[in-house]
Parts: sequence; structure tokens; C-alpha cells
Amino acid sequence: MPITRQLIAAQAPKTQGDWFSVSGTVADADDGQGMPTWQFRISILPTRENALKALNALATLEQFQSTQHPEFKVFLPDDNNDLSSWDPTFRGGDRDQRGKEICVYMEQVLGRNKPEYYEGNYPSPDYLKSLMLSMWKGLQDAGVELAYSIPSEGEKEVLCDSGLITPFCYSSFKPYQQRHGILHQVENYNPKEYQDPLEGVSISLEDLQEYNIHPIGAVKSAQRLIYHLNHYQLKKLEAEQELQALLQSAEKEEDISDTQFTDYGEVITALDNVLEMPIEGEEEALTERLREYINLVKAKEVSIALPSQSTLPGKLFSKDLRLLQALADLEDKSEKNIRARLFSAFPQEVQHAIVSAEGGRETFYALCIKHLFQNISQSLENEKKLSVDEMMKLNIDIDRKSCEKAFTYYPQKFQQIYQKLVHCEHEKQMILKEHERFDLLPKPPNNSPYYSEITSKIEGTLAQARAILNDYTRDNSWLSRVAHGNWNRHHLEEVNEIVKAIDNRTISSMEELSTHLAAIPLANPKGSLARRMEFILLPYAQSLQYPESKKDDEVFHPV
Repeated sequence: MPITRQLIAAQAPKTQGDWFSVSGTVADADDGQGMPTWQFRISILPTRENALKALNALATLEQFQSTQHPEFKVFLPDDNNDLSSWDPTFRGGDRDQRGKEICVYMEQVLGRNKPEYYEGNYPSPDYLKSLMLSMWKGLQDAGVELAYSIPSEGEKEVLCDSGLITPFCYSSFKPYQQRHGILHQVENYNPKEYQDPLEGVSISLEDLQEYNIHPIGAVKSAQRLIYHLNHYQLKKLEAEQELQALLQSAEKEEDISDTQFTDYGEVITALDNVLEMPIEGEEEALTERLREYINLVKAKEVSIALPSQSTLPGKLFSKDLRLLQALADLEDKSEKNIRARLFSAFPQEVQHAIVSAEGGRETFYALCIKHLFQNISQSLENEKKLSVDEMMKLNIDIDRKSCEKAFTYYPQKFQQIYQKLVHCEHEKQMILKEHERFDLLPKPPNNSPYYSEITSKIEGTLAQARAILNDYTRDNSWLSRVAHGNWNRHHLEEVNEIVKAIDNRTISSMEELSTHLAAIPLANPKGSLARRMEFILLPYAQSLQYPESKKDDEVFHPV
């Protein structure tokens, strides 16, 4: 359907920390053969103000005012810009959403009823390229902050001449039902080897000139590096400190005032109560314990789920719950009835263990419960081994016994920390690739005698940057600007606010300064302010200490 400003005004206030979706032609097609196989993404700074600006800009595009267009969506942060679900290094999670704030579907259609912009089974490359350029132009002119993030692992960047940056990346849909979801599906943008609808599509400098789009070059690459390196160092330190705190709490066996921790402890206690119960001839008491466990797992199912299994159909504690419930509900608990109605549904290893154990004093019913619970306990042991192996693969400087104890103590937290550390490792690889690009991008000679004279007697990069920016506004004096022939400078208010923020310590680092400068939509990408940004940011990005690339035999490989 066409997008209108009226639709945005009605729906956007209700969309908080969620996607604002606009249905496309394929979603409404009547042949039922649309498959959402691909998406291209546009990186925009994930603030609500920026996202709303982007949404309103897209509503003005001819393509999206038509009834024939692809489905697309824009992520609208909530009013507080809470991004804890967006950036997995906050809470742990199987995917990094940064850089994917706008998504456009490129759906495969196999039937005859195809939109007019299709060529074969996908939107035509010419249509997609034209749509991308129109979106880029519209977002640029609306002052939307673009391309703040390096494309994440598992995404392919849409390339531009001379290595210049575009805000676009894309990938095919990835299978989710794997351990840790898509956390480790980062090596291939197209793991199912679908036909690539953007194969061969690139953007030239002539395309940018035709659409009057400002090229994105070394300054944006520097800003990306400054942002990602600061984020990586901060979040890696936080995750490592979180891991050390977990190890210490596990060693001391401390209680934690956390619902997830408490719920897990209750379920483990209920599991142990059944396993430790003398079950010879105690059928009624055993059934009561069994029901207690079943009811507890049902009530706590969400909080006790392990992050590694979040996308798997059979969760550790709930995978045999139906069998246990069926056993408890049997009025006739004889061996004959259990074999006739349930036994064939038991896991093969459980069936084998029960047959091997027959002949003792336990009833067949008791044997079934005992070995189903032992299977759950063994699955937990297997999960511990696998989780500890994963953590040790990260080359964390801890011993295995401490890891095992930490997992036993609080497995959900252990796996959440692991996922955070993996995302830090992914971000490190992103930084290294962007650093290679930054080194190759054309840069202006950093030899302005005027700027050097301004900063020659000032110590500290932030203080020097402040002097360069204050000179741009001529000490925020209109008379001084007129006297120097600079009365028509752009973005004076924004630059002066940055200078004041440095003075009052609201901006206290080059990382914060870079973020504020990135928010200025340069009206003249070759003007004085752009040159000052180059003078400030390029040498700073070159001076940073980047993480070292590991040797091939040391590169992180998930188990």
C-alpha cells in the first residue's frame, strides 16, 4: 500500500521500540507464492527523532507513493531511545541489529502474478538500484544521519566507486533454528545460495552526481572507527567484568536477587528431588513430585530457557514435558499400558536404559520417570560441556573448572555473557575490515597551515578541536564573521552548541565529539566545516590503537 504522512501520524506514536511496517505488492498478491528471501538494509542512527525524520522522507518518494512497491519497515526506538534489544552487547542475544534500521524486502515470486517492477523471480536490478539512490537522496535531503555503523558480519555491502561508503548492505534470510540462533551465521551473506537479486549492482560516482548525492568518504569511515572502537573496548571490558563477577559469585555460592536465577534454582531443586527420591513402591508420592516438577517448569518456562536454545524447538527442560504429563495422567500405570500408549514416544536412549534396568525392585512406571529425569539431567551436563567449550574457545584467561562451576551456578547468565563476548569478537573483525578500508580511502593532505597555526600552542586533541570549531564561528560573533567575509557559513548554531558543550564538559572526549559532528548534515561537503572535520577526525582515527588481527590458527571459531 502507498505510505502517507497521515498513516505515519496515526501509527508512529503507537510504535515504540518496534518496527513501523508498510506492506508491499507481493504481500498482497493472490498467488500465495511470495517468499521473503532477501532484504537490503539502510544504516541510520537509531534515535527516534532520526527514524521519524527518515520515515517522513520515505513517504515523499515516488516509488513508495505507488501501489506497486516492495514491503519495507523502519525501526522506531521508543521515546527514551532504549536500544538494549537492538545492541546485543547490552543483554546478550543472537543477532546484532545495528546498521539495519531500515529494511526493504526483495521477495522471490515464482507465480505469474508479479509486480511490474519484477524481472524474473525478483525485483529487477535497475529498479532496485534506482530505489536505493532515491532513498539515499531523500534521506540525505531530510538531514537523516546515515551510515553510522559498519555493516555487521554476515552482511554484504553495496559497493561504490573508489571504495567510498554507501549506507546499504544486504543478505538473504538465514535459518534461525540453530544453537544460539544466527549468532554464528556470520561468514556468508547467502548461506542457502539463493539467486542474488543485487549481484553485479554497484553505485558509481556518476550515479551520485546524477542524483545530487554527497559522497561518503574518509570522514565517515573515521567516525565509524571511532564509534565502533570505543563501543568495542567498553562493551568487551563490561562483559569480561561481568564474567569475573559471575565466577566469584559461583565460587562463593552467593544468592542473587534475580528472578531468572531464583526460578532456575527452584526447577533444579525439583529435578533433584525426583532423582534422589527412593522410588521403590512409592508410586503416589512419586507422582506428586512429578506433578510438582511439571507445574513448576510450565510456570517458569520462559525464565529458565537457555539463551543457546532460544530458537530451537526442543528446550532442555520442556522437551519431555508432554511425556511426563502423560505419565502422570495415566490412571492405569501398569507396564502393559505404558508400553501400549507411551513407550514408543520415549527418546531411544531412554528406552534402551529402561530395558537394560528392568528386573529390579522398581515398578516400570518408576523406571520410566527415573530415566526420563536422568535424561534431562544428562542433557544439562551435555549443555554444560558444550557451553564451557564455547567459552574456552574465546581464549578467555580462566580455567575450565571455574567455567563449569559458573555454568552450574547460573547457566542463563553464563550464556548471555558468552553471547556478548562473541558479539565483541564480531565487532572487532568489523573494525579491522573498516580500518583496512580507511587506510585505502583518498584523503586530503592534512597540511593546512592556518589550522596548524590555530592549534600549535594548544595541548590535547579535544582542546585543539574546540579551537578549530570556535574559529569556524568566529567566537560566535556575527561582526567578526562579517569582518572576515564569513557571514554565510552553514550550521553555525550546531557548531556553537558543540563548542559550549566542550566548555561545560558535556562533551568530554573525542568519541563524544565525533558523535556530535556526525549529526550535522553538511550542506556543503567540500566547505570550510567539512575541511575542519577532516583536520580534526582523520588524524585522530589514524592515531587510535586498533585490536590486533589474530593469526589463522588463533581466529575464533565457534564449536
